[in-house]
Amino acid sequence: MPIRYFSRLSIGLLLLAAGCFCFGYVMTPYPHQSSGNGNPALLLIPLLLVLAIFTTITMARLFLHLAFRPIWLMFMTLLSGLYLIGGSLYQIIRYQAYQEELIRIVVENTDDFEYAESLTDAFSIFMNAQVFNLNTFFLYVCLIVILSSLTVGSKRLLSKLRF
Repeated sequence: MPIRYFSRLSIGLLLLAAGCFCFGYVMTPYPHQSSGNGNPALLLIPLLLVLAIFTTITMARLFLHLAFRPIWLMFMTLLSGLYLIGGSLYQIIRYQAYQEELIRIVVENTDDFEYAESLTDAFSIFMNAQVFNLNTFFLYVCLIVILSSLTVGSKRLLSKLRF
């Protein structure tokens, strides 16, 4: 299959994943809004996992067809890994700051600290903005790039080692 097919398919799968992240982000209610029962955005997580698998396979095939040199694969893995570390640390800091801000807003308006803590649970619909945002999308893409480049590197290594 031509390179153009794999590149278009990779971009299409990443755009679909970006749409899922955007949809999850816009489903975040404000603290004073009614949120209904449950968090339907959590249903996007299995879809994103399936998309990650297909995107990893497609990108790995694209990398194989482009015949990236091992140095480029290592460079992409290193840069993606650095962003994965830095972006994760940033996300943890932002998550904690958002939790504190949300607790402060709710406690000021209702004086119900238990309710405020339940809103800041990781699976709460009020925390969707922290789970589905631009940084977490880039973390998702970096993880896919790492897995794709490691797949290509291991395939090339195994092809050189003839059993």
